[in-house]
Amino acid sequence: MKWHPMVHRTKELLTKHFGVRSGDTLLAAVSGGADSICMLHLLHTLSAPLQLSLCCVHVHHGIRGETADRDAAFVRAFCEERDIPFVFKKVDATAYAAAHPHVSLEEAARMLRYQALEETAAAPRTFLCTAHNADDNAETVLLHLFRGTGLRGLAGMPDLRPGQQTTILRPLLSVTRAEIEEYNRVHGLSFVEDETNEDTAYARNALRHEILPVAAEKINAKAALHITDNAREVAELLRWVEGQTKEGFDRCRLPAEGDGIRLSVRALRAEEPFLQGEILRYALCLARAKHHDGIPAQHADPSGTPAQKQITRTHIGDILALVRADNGRAALDLPGGLTATREHDELRLLSV
Repeated sequence: MKWHPMVHRTKELLTKHFGVRSGDTLLAAVSGGADSICMLHLLHTLSAPLQLSLCCVHVHHGIRGETADRDAAFVRAFCEERDIPFVFKKVDATAYAAAHPHVSLEEAARMLRYQALEETAAAPRTFLCTAHNADDNAETVLLHLFRGTGLRGLAGMPDLRPGQQTTILRPLLSVTRAEIEEYNRVHGLSFVEDETNEDTAYARNALRHEILPVAAEKINAKAALHITDNAREVAELLRWVEGQTKEGFDRCRLPAEGDGIRLSVRALRAEEPFLQGEILRYALCLARAKHHDGIPAQHADPSGTPAQKQITRTHIGDILALVRADNGRAALDLPGGLTATREHDELRLLSV
């Protein structure tokens, strides 16, 4: 049987870029939508030739009622038809968001989803695969750009990322939504639609349905791919910046004393202006992650998937104003329940 070009591309990506080898296990995170069904079909096609174990996991977030139950049943049936092992996980995003007032329902669902997925993929040589595509990445970059989240936001999503328990792979990150739709059509693959994806009251949906299509039609048909390519270059730059940031953070950090992160104002002032902001972002991420009970730190990162309340360039500027001010005492409330308090040479960052 002749393979579709996307199968060949996925094979090359898995074996040469991701380093997947015979005997490894791929855990596919499948919602039942067009993207994740395409990914699952691709991985299923390759699992026998590459001698890989494949398992599908579906996370029910405890929201959307009967339609969420329908999605779970659809994915289960899809797997049963193809003898793909199926794992069902249910989390309560509504309860988590209610217990953490500074966490949106969308963010709670994302954090709990990744936690459930990584717990399932905790065995050695098990890779967690998610179905984010080039259009998703372009939307993420634009959301970050519009919200002012800085250089890190422009890097978008990496196609490979070490997680808390496993390595996360995104095999469709260089594939457009149009290519996914064509693949599903050729193979006669059905899928379910999340009705909330059509609601343009959500910022991401507005980008998806109203802004990116205009960019593709009137500016460049490959706009999403070009944004993704630029994001990859920014990510390469960021790898160097992150090394410099961690070294700078170590120079500025004061010994732990109570909750939060403590930094020396004097040491922070001595750093390069750009690095000052990056050190603060890193410190805020640590402060926030410490507050999310049991949630892996990278899933609580304000620079990750967009949430309702994020630290933007404006907020970093406000904290830097505290650092550079002659007044030795000041406090600042930040999004997501974070606070910054200056007491002479000490800057304390805390998630409340």
